[in-house]
Amino acid sequence: MSKVTTTCGKCGALYAWENDPVQKMPACPKCGYNPVKVGDTSDIENLLKQLSSDDYVTRNNSAVALGELREKSAVDPLLSMLTPEEIDVCPGVINALGEIGDTRAVKPLIELLSDDISIAPFVREMVILSLTKIGTEESLGAIFNKLHVILPIDLPDIMAAVVLLGKPAKRILEKAQIYYKDNIKLLAEIEKILQKIIQAN
Repeated sequence: MSKVTTTCGKCGALYAWENDPVQKMPACPKCGYNPVKVGDTSDIENLLKQLSSDDYVTRNNSAVALGELREKSAVDPLLSMLTPEEIDVCPGVINALGEIGDTRAVKPLIELLSDDISIAPFVREMVILSLTKIGTEESLGAIFNKLHVILPIDLPDIMAAVVLLGKPAKRILEKAQIYYKDNIKLLAEIEKILQKIIQAN
């Protein structure tokens, strides 16, 4: 979770809010304007330009807003920001890629997830949540290789995404059974999901 300071696109007021996977961008407390809430696309070009600002707060704010708008044209510039140095100060980039849900983000996010040296634990958790939102066989398979570092609170969402994937998830789960053969609790969870998928198909 990160503190975000946003400049209102209508009245220019600055206001701060907590950016996390649950809370969405709030309206300006001064004038009530929220480009996400009203579906305003007039600022998209400006938001895309601000991704290359010298100010990391501006870059982060722009990433968050573009993610909330699920703006596909932001995917390439956001991917170019996906470096350990940048995401340390602009974690909104990771959230934005998850919100947009474009599969082009899967491989770069998996590469980030596999970096056990440069990536802070909170960044790893955000990557896992974004990969869960994208929900492909490749993204969920990568998450299952990292179940040992996943917070228990995130596990239900991951499991739900696997069930939604359907038949292709069986391959992931069968690999996970081998990978976590010594973890009785996780094996029990994996078996439950396998049964749900088998019953649904």
